Amino acid sequence: MEEVLSRRLQLAYYNADGSQSTLSPKYFDEGFIGDKEKLREWMADFSKLELFYNQEKDIQLYTETKGAQLIETKRIDLLA
Repeated sequence: MEEVLSRRLQLAYYNADGSQSTLSPKYFDEGFIGDKEKLREWMADFSKLELFYNQEKDIQLYTETKGAQLIETKRIDLLA
């Protein structure tokens, strides 16, 4: 049996209407894990870019930082 550990960063934001959205980049700076201020600053800078907009709801997405999590998944191949 082979075990594979994967990690992803899950970034949580508030949208302009107060609803919540998450963003999970596949690749991220591992330095974010140990430096909360660096991550907080990056997330705030990302919000300022105003890259995502929901036309159906007519709102800007990812407008305010809510939080972040590191998600680790352990996969075990049983029949590989």
